[in-house]
Amino acid sequence: MTILNDFQFPEIFLEMNEQGWLDSRNFINFKNFESQKYLWLYDMEWLTCEKILHYQYEEYESRSIVPFAITGGGDKWAWYLEFKQKLPVVYCPHDDDEGLFYAENIEAAIFRQILEFVSQNNFFHEVGQSWEMSIFDAKRHLKNWRTRFKKWFKKEWNDELDKLITLDLKYYSHNSGGYYVLITPEEAKEKIERYLNFNLLNKSFIWTNQD
Repeated sequence: MTILNDFQFPEIFLEMNEQGWLDSRNFINFKNFESQKYLWLYDMEWLTCEKILHYQYEEYESRSIVPFAITGGGDKWAWYLEFKQKLPVVYCPHDDDEGLFYAENIEAAIFRQILEFVSQNNFFHEVGQSWEMSIFDAKRHLKNWRTRFKKWFKKEWNDELDKLITLDLKYYSHNSGGYYVLITPEEAKEKIERYLNFNLLNKSFIWTNQD
């Protein structure tokens, strides 16, 4: 079964699709991302509009969601159809029936991805692990996102991106070790609550069929 015939994509997503940002065939590599069309985000691997329109639901999946991206681990990002005017973004883990309301809309979800990206174990100061990124490349990503989403983001979000671009890495102590971040997880949480708060933020729901 494919998605509902009356489903309408958010305007920003349609433009991203038209620009080729969602098509993985436009991905070159991580070193030349400014000159390529594909839009890399921390943990969203996009589905194109065509793939979404022909999405085949698994038997266990509720038809109240429309998946538009997946994580590296196979979890789904989706729009929740019970609120069609807003189309909040939900996170649907592949190994759990319980999902999470992640953001009020796709723009907010992208901005939250950026805040979480700069606050997690992603960067190296001098010599890093294989999964980590230099601060130079991280700031190239931030500048790229700032350029691409300027017209879609609220002024305070763009202002926050401008601040992030100027920051230096700092060491965040965690349990018996630590890692380098631009902002701490606690700072990211505070910014998410300040900029992205809505009545369903981080509330849980069941994303699978319960029949």
